[in-house]
Amino acid sequence: MTLTTTTKIHTLGNGIVINELITKSGFKPAYIYEQALELKHLCSPTGNPLMFDLSKIPFTLKELNQLITHKGFSQIKAIAILVHSKTEKRWLQLWFSLIGLEYSFHFFAKKEAAIKWLTQQ
Repeated sequence: MTLTTTTKIHTLGNGIVINELITKSGFKPAYIYEQALELKHLCSPTGNPLMFDLSKIPFTLKELNQLITHKGFSQIKAIAILVHSKTEKRWLQLWFSLIGLEYSFHFFAKKEAAIKWLTQQ
């Protein structure tokens, strides 16, 4: 496990990297940059997929947009974003599908579903 100022990062046996935000400060630009540097190091060499676990942290649409559109994450091939509820998942999926991102992404309300999707990417 790797700790940053605002996250716990660990890799599952199947290579999926999980970035779990442990404080709302993880949405601030300086800490997003810190996460991007660490995740680039962990994900780039092998192309590991990434899960952002935001299920325990409240966030605004602006904060989420800052996080997942940060250019430091563009080298990651697929990102699953774990959120609080199915309603939030559906709304965010629609919103971000209209914006479009450089990588494959999907929102989930259940961790198991997110892991299953990432193993298929």
